Amino acid sequence: MLHSFTRISAQCPIVSCAIVPDGVTIVAGDAYGRVYFLRLEGIAEYLEKGMA
Repeated sequence: MLHSFTRISAQCPIVSCAIVPDGVTIVAGDAYGRVYFLRLEGIAEYLEKGMA
């Protein structure tokens, strides 16, 4: 089952996205060449509850 953690918005389309091996960092890039670094918070508690 997939769960939505959060949502981001950008001024143009997000064209790439990767999850870093640390499991809590997401890197996304938009069509203008901007790079976004996002960190999941509370992921340990989420996993401990068996919600993954």
